[in-house]
Amino acid sequence: MNKSVTELFKRCEKKIAAYLYRMQVNRDDIDDLLQEIFLRAWKSWEKYDQNQDFLPWVYTIARNERIRWQKKQYRFLLEKNEKVCSKDTSETPEELNEKNEIREQVKNAVFTLPEKLQEPLVLKHYQNLTFIEISKVLDVPVTTVKSRVYLALKQLARRVPC
Repeated sequence: MNKSVTELFKRCEKKIAAYLYRMQVNRDDIDDLLQEIFLRAWKSWEKYDQNQDFLPWVYTIARNERIRWQKKQYRFLLEKNEKVCSKDTSETPEELNEKNEIREQVKNAVFTLPEKLQEPLVLKHYQNLTFIEISKVLDVPVTTVKSRVYLALKQLARRVPC
């Protein structure tokens, strides 16, 4: 039992870490929070229905722990010194700069969305979860998830000039 939850968690640890980062958890705190999430998953393993997918279950734990962590820490930090690297060397410095500016605008615009729109958008477009998986994580109907992602994209389109 303990070995199986450890193996499953290790397979999705990077996805959970990326989710936490995109939901404004400081990089310095992610390892600590991952430990809290793993501990919660390990303690809750007996409650896990093995007929259900593991990923939505652990994302739900991650979401709840993230909310608890942020309330406790009073931190909603953005890392401002993130450098965006491009593998395409054929681009001019001006083109790279423009791409970086657009990425930064999108990232900042995502962080200004209300959490009820931000979270499904991050889970869908950055974590590549399905609408069904997101509905399980957020405990809302699939149609609600679709509506929230659509509204988030609509708001982003207004906030970020193309």
